[in-house]
Parts: sequence; C-alpha cells; structure tokens
Amino acid sequence: MWTEECGYYLVEWYRPEFTAHDLDAIVAGLSGGAIASATDSGSAPTLIAVLAAPADEVVYGLFAAASPDSVIAACAHAGTPAERLTSGVDARILESQVR
Repeated sequence: MWTEECGYYLVEWYRPEFTAHDLDAIVAGLSGGAIASATDSGSAPTLIAVLAAPADEVVYGLFAAASPDSVIAACAHAGTPAERLTSGVDARILESQVR
C-alpha cells in the first residue's frame, strides 16, 4: 500500500447531524470517486479508512496516494470536496483489529 512514491493524507469534512446511512454513502462515494479520478490524474488514491467523530461533527478520510492533488480529485468526483487536507500523515493500520 505505502511506497516511497506514496504518502498518507487525512481529509476532514464538517458534517453535523450525520447518520450511519450518511457515513455509508460517504464511503461508497469516496470509493467510487477514487476510482473515477484515476482516469484524470493517472493513479487512483486508496481509501484506507473513514472515521466519524459525531461529538465534533467531523468525518475523517485516510487515503494512501501519490499526491494530494489525486486525493482532492477523488473527493471532488465523489461529491464530497475536501474541506481540509493534511499531508505527511503517518498511520499504522492493524488489519487484525479491523472489524
């Protein structure tokens, strides 16, 4: 997943009053948006995780990608433009702990 040519990016969206259904729709859209953006930017980012923090009214998306521009394009294709993008994120995903 992560290579020297790839980095992790954290995207944030302000989403007050969202539901589990809304979260599922965001995940589906981002997965499709990432695939659609591959034709525009060369390589598609990989959506690794989507996290919701209802108390903060924020949804986070963690992507592995060759560039921040490819993440921005994927989010735009998904209809969920990135409200904030943080580059240089370091992540440890423990697959054995994911349910």
